[in-house]
Amino acid sequence: MKKYLLFLALAGFFCNCDRSTAELTIERFETATYFGECMGTCYESFAFQKGVFAWEQRTYINGEIQSICQGAQGEEIWAELQTLIDFLVMQDLEDVIGCPDCADGGATYIELTQNGETKRVTFETGNPPPALELLHERMDTFMVEIRDLPACQ
Repeated sequence: MKKYLLFLALAGFFCNCDRSTAELTIERFETATYFGECMGTCYESFAFQKGVFAWEQRTYINGEIQSICQGAQGEEIWAELQTLIDFLVMQDLEDVIGCPDCADGGATYIELTQNGETKRVTFETGNPPPALELLHERMDTFMVEIRDLPACQ
């Protein structure tokens, strides 16, 4: 009987580890930068969901919207983002790293959603944790490209 229970336990373990690609896909990527002591544009966010992007600027996190731009994005960008971070690695990070927005150095966050679960990590602007460096760098590049789109001017 013990051998049978051990077999069932091991079979259950291996079955749970064999997750499909759909279960591993991150559904949404978001990054934002904000400054507490600021005049003008003090908050900028950028979000990706499969096939679309959204960019906005505000006077503050919950302040007046200054600019919004939404549009389609290519499959290659979506696929690239998926390769830059593992949701499980993200979950292991602290929610707040360092002293974001201290002495008005600004704060940046990266937020991921997978299977309806969301994880946000906030850090000092320009100083992402090593596990997020590649994703942060690439998302910043996308933000610049989108800001420069004629439709977003």
